[in-house]
Amino acid sequence: MLEVLGWIGLAVLGIVVLIVLVAALPLRSKETPSEAADTIERFLAGQVTDREWDDVTSIRPRNPVVQAAKQRVREIEERYSCSTPPTYLDEAGRLALREVTDSLRAAAA
Repeated sequence: MLEVLGWIGLAVLGIVVLIVLVAALPLRSKETPSEAADTIERFLAGQVTDREWDDVTSIRPRNPVVQAAKQRVREIEERYSCSTPPTYLDEAGRLALREVTDSLRAAAA
């Protein structure tokens, strides 16, 4: 009986370790430049949920163009933040985001 409990405990421990390892893997999205531009434009129009915008700013994309654009978005948020909803960016920040969408559209073409 003790031996069976030992094997069950070992199996449970193995599953827990596997879950922790998978959770530690970096998330990477397959987002294209066009999709990233769409999301930013919807954000500027106030049509993006907090969860969607959190994904934009926190999940690293596989595409290097999208990755650079998202880094720029984080910089814009930091530099041009204000207390005005829905974007919490001042006019200069919103213009800078529009420039990011333009560059993403150009990369998608």
